Amino acid sequence: MKKILILAAGLALSFSSCRIYDPLNEAGLVLTTEWSERSEGVTVPESYNVELGDYSATHTEAAQKIDHPFTRDTYRLHIWNPTQGVKVDGTVVTVMDLEEEQEPQRRSLADARENLAGMRERRNLAGTRQGEEYGGLLTGNIGWLFTSAMDADIQGGGAQEIVAPMSQQVGELTFIIEPTGENADRIDGIAGTLTGAAKKLDFDTGKHSVSSEVQFDFEKNADGKWQASTRLLGVTGTSQIMSVWIFFAENRPDVIVLDSDMTETLAGFNTNKKTPVVLGTQIVETPSEAGFTSTIDNWERIEREGITAE
Repeated sequence: MKKILILAAGLALSFSSCRIYDPLNEAGLVLTTEWSERSEGVTVPESYNVELGDYSATHTEAAQKIDHPFTRDTYRLHIWNPTQGVKVDGTVVTVMDLEEEQEPQRRSLADARENLAGMRERRNLAGTRQGEEYGGLLTGNIGWLFTSAMDADIQGGGAQEIVAPMSQQVGELTFIIEPTGENADRIDGIAGTLTGAAKKLDFDTGKHSVSSEVQFDFEKNADGKWQASTRLLGVTGTSQIMSVWIFFAENRPDVIVLDSDMTETLAGFNTNKKTPVVLGTQIVETPSEAGFTSTIDNWERIEREGITAE
């Protein structure tokens, strides 16, 4: 009888020692994602990817139970949603290059794009990326990307909820140009390029990198103003230079290219991507011996009703 009691006690001690690392899957670990910090009109993604320690899965609900045998510890949590125009490798987001085989642009814009690098060299704009890694021409057709990166302390002894605030990592820029003067009606098209657009973002550290360019076409509104929008992962580098390419009917006069330093204007872009930035300016026409000259007035922020993220 004594032998049986001693054996039973030994088994009890053995089972007790095996429960030093108590898995929490039975305790009910729930991950809740919080999506309130997003642009007006932008919807919550249908799914998002979650990495928490060695747990990796795709979630479809804002609050979803994680069925995984975690041990008590602090884990790094990374969340992001798949979307168009970007690739995610680990925590590094990369904007895709503008594909050359995409739908052809108007002839004048294609010619301008082909000669863009040479023109910048001649007009001494290439210095804006001296000493910086240059990422080429990026697509501005980026979907809405949200991410979260945080430490998650997983405890034992009952149900636990981890709340992860989601950050919007893509912002929208809208440009509105009002041409003035006798030749305003002869404008056949307007295109724009912006340097200093970030190609990469490490959403774990918040660092934007690889200064690149985006290109966009303007459309003429009913009020005679020209409008274009593009989306950016962010801005980086020493400066952001906006170049406006103005094309006239029958190529008379030739293409006019006007530059604006947008560095100060876009200084806070990376810290508030949920608020769309709308910038407006006038093209001022001045008579000259050669016919006329055009200049761009200062770009100013516009508060306009009805402009929301799309």
